[in-house]
Amino acid sequence: MNERWIRHGAALVVSHADAVTIVGSDGVARRFEGESADLVRVALEFWSVAHTEQELVDHLRTLAGACEPGLVAETAECLRAAGAIRAAEASPARRPAVNARATRGRIVLGVSGAIAAIDAPALVRMLQARRFDVR
Repeated sequence: MNERWIRHGAALVVSHADAVTIVGSDGVARRFEGESADLVRVALEFWSVAHTEQELVDHLRTLAGACEPGLVAETAECLRAAGAIRAAEASPARRPAVNARATRGRIVLGVSGAIAAIDAPALVRMLQARRFDVR
């Protein structure tokens, strides 16, 4: 539980309404609905920076007042199996600067409304993982 995890682009994450579907690098689709989908969304957003499972539990307790560590461990295992998170490097290497020629293209993303704003960070990460320059 002390290992640090970080979001990884090896899985396709699709969030729509009250569900999240993750298509893993293994080809398996995993669907989460309702509160489970909410937990997956929060976990993926939290792990956009390297954290441990215990830090996620503490974060969830801050947000909701209560959290079941076993449920977090089970969710983390599903995300690891799908390739949505991976072990963080001990000393992360610096990423090279984005080169416009190395990208697939440029995208300007406009967001209006609360529902769109909730899904925007995940969409941006997905596009960036696929080498799009997103503004």
